[in-house]
Amino acid sequence: MNTQYYRDPNPEFNPKYISPTAIMEYVDCPRKALYSSVLGFKPVLTSSLVFGKAFHQVAGHFYENIGKKREPPTPRELLEYFNEILHAYEQIPGITWEETPSDLENTGRKYIALLHAKQKKYEISPLSVEEKLIVASKNTDEVLFGKPDLVANENGRLIIIDNKTRTRLPLPQEVLDSPQLAFYAFLWVARNYEQKDWDKVLNNIYVAHEYFLPIIRKKELEKVDGVEVRFLATTDGASWEQHIAKMSPKRAYEAIDTACYIHDLILRGTQKLEVDKNGLPKGRIPPEFSPLAQWQTKAKRWDCGEKCEFFALCKGLEHQIVAYRSEIREMEDAIQLLR
Repeated sequence: MNTQYYRDPNPEFNPKYISPTAIMEYVDCPRKALYSSVLGFKPVLTSSLVFGKAFHQVAGHFYENIGKKREPPTPRELLEYFNEILHAYEQIPGITWEETPSDLENTGRKYIALLHAKQKKYEISPLSVEEKLIVASKNTDEVLFGKPDLVANENGRLIIIDNKTRTRLPLPQEVLDSPQLAFYAFLWVARNYEQKDWDKVLNNIYVAHEYFLPIIRKKELEKVDGVEVRFLATTDGASWEQHIAKMSPKRAYEAIDTACYIHDLILRGTQKLEVDKNGLPKGRIPPEFSPLAQWQTKAKRWDCGEKCEFFALCKGLEHQIVAYRSEIREMEDAIQLLR
């Protein structure tokens, strides 16, 4: 595996901010959270990562215009915007282009068509697009922080949506198992309602994973209790799926409790951690970052191997770290301003 890494000057983990990004990385693998969220090492960008970032930005732009009661951008306008973002990324040195920009443009065109078709069919009204939700804890100095892709009203029901681009087919069960969506639901309710109304509102919120896929399912999905599945497809082989589930106070509160517990684990491990001049762990890695941490064995999600993007660092292949590149963050911030 030839993954290379650069070091982000602004890691996701902050002792005072509990965010789902670091938590979800820890759920995947505590060692991954150590390298990425705590130490700030990131795989050098690839074309697939660039595509996901660009389309994410295009979808946000689309929904922002609808939310502001403007005429939504046409597919042609969105494709031009998508290509503008791709061109900006082409200026960043060191990106691995597994697919050509023209290949990415072709896939982008299909996904933009699905974005428009989905809006025409379901007519959602955006309430919030990539808005930072911050809720201070009354009992500690910690702050809960998150940024859901989309919060919208659809025919009278409130729905929180996480937008994903994937190459593998998703499973409906994932929306029921997602602590991230439950975390977002709690943040939205805690930020917008009085505490006495939390349970009532949480019982009437829906959460969804929204997938844009370069393939179409050949077999019909097995039904999962509590999950509504929607599907659209283009004539040239791309598809859109949305998996929707109803939230509950129990799920939301459990997600917050789990996030606080994991945050505390990361914090304790970080306080024990020693690093060398390159920012890598020195000596024994604290047990809080062991992939076999006690809580992790209960989750049964850990699966180490070369397919992991941090496999090389775990194997001690530090020579694959490229120059410290703070300019990547600066250029990506500039790309965000294109919206």
